[in-house]
Amino acid sequence: MWEWSEALDADRMPRAAAEGIGVGIQSAATAQAQCDARLLELIGEFDAGAGWGWFEGITSCAHWLAWACSMSAGTAREHLRVARALRSMPVVAARFADGVFTYSKVRELTRLAGRVDEEQLCELASLQTASQLARTVRSYRAQDGSHLAQLARRRLSWRETDDGMVRLSVTLLPEEAAMVRGAVEAASDRQLDEPDESEQSDDGSHHFADPVLALCDVARGYLDTVPRTSTDDPHLVVVHVSAELLTVPHEVAADETGRGTATTTGSGIGVEDVTEISDDVPAGTSPAPVAQPAAAAADRPGSNAADRSRRPAPPDSPVTPTSWG
Repeated sequence: MWEWSEALDADRMPRAAAEGIGVGIQSAATAQAQCDARLLELIGEFDAGAGWGWFEGITSCAHWLAWACSMSAGTAREHLRVARALRSMPVVAARFADGVFTYSKVRELTRLAGRVDEEQLCELASLQTASQLARTVRSYRAQDGSHLAQLARRRLSWRETDDGMVRLSVTLLPEEAAMVRGAVEAASDRQLDEPDESEQSDDGSHHFADPVLALCDVARGYLDTVPRTSTDDPHLVVVHVSAELLTVPHEVAADETGRGTATTTGSGIGVEDVTEISDDVPAGTSPAPVAQPAAAAADRPGSNAADRSRRPAPPDSPVTPTSWG
């Protein structure tokens, strides 16, 4: 029945005990498969008769399953999908009820409902593990063209609405949607486990989990784990200035407000001459320094112009001290 390893391990249980427990686990798995089959049969009947409509506030059968059976939304929808498919697959449903197939195998077989003969599907499922069967079904759907057609219909878009909001629209494959939904649900559960004090109501109670905020948390978690550059930071404003603009001398003249304005000329102004800071700058950037008028800068002690006027002329120099540049 099984292939036994001859390697010895001090912590390993006796072989007879391991065999007995292994048989017990298989028996429990068979019983669980039979219970799962009964569960999906009842779900199919409940859905076909719209029994969930009698419950106030419930909008769908999957909604009722998530509420009444403590399932996540994704698990409830997948159970409903399999239950609906099994109504048209009596052979697979019978093997499932007998405990021959597990829910993992039946879930994959229902993806080919109406495309492949049920007897062939059952034979294939008997020869493969659940993971092997999943790969086989996925490959068949790709060759059959249905998977490729679904890939071509995937979409991701967003647009601004009239009220300044942004509408995000995405169309995914079922397995991709399950992955995204699972991540968002996990982030929503974390909001409930670690509530933000700012999200408390006046009476001290916490609000329900915000799925939009959960989606943002998922995106933020990805951005926090990948290498980033300055261009990836949405809060960073980068100002590009050419080297020529930084090296060309400027002349400063006072405007009506008394603040300095610079214009390109032949006399330069150093960083030492800048004393006043302007607050009229774009949001997210540091305030740009505004220079004083040239006359005030020349008279100020310690300025370049004042230092040059008091500097002695080099010996035998044909130029005057005030013409040095």
